[in-house]
Amino acid sequence: MATVTSIVTVTFILHTVTNLLTTNPHVTVLAIDLSKAFDTVRHYKLMEKYAMLDIPDNIYNWLVAYFSGHSHCTTYRGQMSDHLHIPSSSFGACR
Repeated sequence: MATVTSIVTVTFILHTVTNLLTTNPHVTVLAIDLSKAFDTVRHYKLMEKYAMLDIPDNIYNWLVAYFSGHSHCTTYRGQMSDHLHIPSSSFGACR
């Protein structure tokens, strides 16, 4: 079932693309759901693959920043651990 957030996101994308099409002959849309897709991917390998693509530097730099500097914590029986930096190449959400 779609959440309110996903419905709002799709509506926003559709609105933006529709507006861009009024002044442009075509529009390229790249939509990525990052919520769980990269929890077990080796990020340096992913960045190597992104580096081979013909994408603007600002997009590549955003992707590098997104996959850098993460931490992790664990919650058990209502108690949350300290956040610890993750030096490895994959991360998961704090639960």
